[in-house]
Amino acid sequence: MDDALFAVIMAGGRGERFWPLSREARPKQFLKLLSDHALIRECYLRVRQLIPAENVMVVTSRRYLQLCRENLPELPEENLIGEPLGRNTAACAALAAGIVKRRAGKDAVILTMPSDHVIENTEAFQRQMEASAQFVRAHGGLMTFGIVPTYPATGFGYIRSGKVVGETGSILFRAVASFHEKPSLAVAQEYLAGGQYLWNSGIFVWPVAQLEREFARYAPEFSVFLEKTAKTPPEELNEMLTGEYPDLPSNSIDRAVFEKSDAARLSPAVFDWDDVGGFANLKRHLPTDADGNARRGRVLFADAENSLGIADDKHTVIVAGLNKISVVQDGSVVLVAPLEYAEKARAVIDQVRREHPELL
Repeated sequence: MDDALFAVIMAGGRGERFWPLSREARPKQFLKLLSDHALIRECYLRVRQLIPAENVMVVTSRRYLQLCRENLPELPEENLIGEPLGRNTAACAALAAGIVKRRAGKDAVILTMPSDHVIENTEAFQRQMEASAQFVRAHGGLMTFGIVPTYPATGFGYIRSGKVVGETGSILFRAVASFHEKPSLAVAQEYLAGGQYLWNSGIFVWPVAQLEREFARYAPEFSVFLEKTAKTPPEELNEMLTGEYPDLPSNSIDRAVFEKSDAARLSPAVFDWDDVGGFANLKRHLPTDADGNARRGRVLFADAENSLGIADDKHTVIVAGLNKISVVQDGSVVLVAPLEYAEKARAVIDQVRREHPELL
């Protein structure tokens, strides 16, 4: 176990593409989608064998602190960091790095990751995170992990891999040739065929000192905030965040630093990964019947193919005569949509927010 390695679990998202299962009061990361554990606990258990509990931190909305306590009772209270409002991943990374710097100094290394991804090959994940931490300690750099595409996804950013700069066994470390925003279907098909493009996993490993230098160069407002956080006593942190956090830009760590930095590094993942960004992704992890249908809860299929049905234990959903449809029931809400509808889910949420905000 590495006492100089820290984990930061980013858990402030709202999981809107999973509505109506994911609600503002209990978003996706707190749902038990594929096991008896919520996704955030699965994330914690994934790193626990690498990193001691006292070095695992969660950055989330203040609204979700109690849900974090319920799902992660092992964590010390000071490791649950409540943001007064969402400011995207650059602010989250700076906040966490400042706290780690105060506790362990600038040479500490941080594994930063979303709370709601599914990674099934835990041993391979742990092996790659450990090797990557050793690499950035020795050579510097901001490391991310690229996922070999299995289909022409339009919902992910892509990274074009560059030359090999190091390796540990089967784990390669590469330079980054270029970053690419979410593509059209035609471009995604070209990326898939080309073989050089990987999905951007949103998982990072970096030394505090390296991240601080890159912030100072490309996004100095976050460097200033990181240093202020490092100098703020724990008992004064909430008050400082209330005053300072709203003034930070809302920007992703990718755009603020990663896409600009020549210190960006890429390690092609040796583990299975899925961001479970919509119901089509969820279906891939569920058992299917002879017609390709997957269910969770009290669901019946009649003359239906390649569809997904989800219901709670008080209701029954029947999917009849349909193909590639998701029918999702939660409480008083039923959502019927094409299975591959995740990228348009925001429009649905916006309409619900205007007309029936109580359902969010």
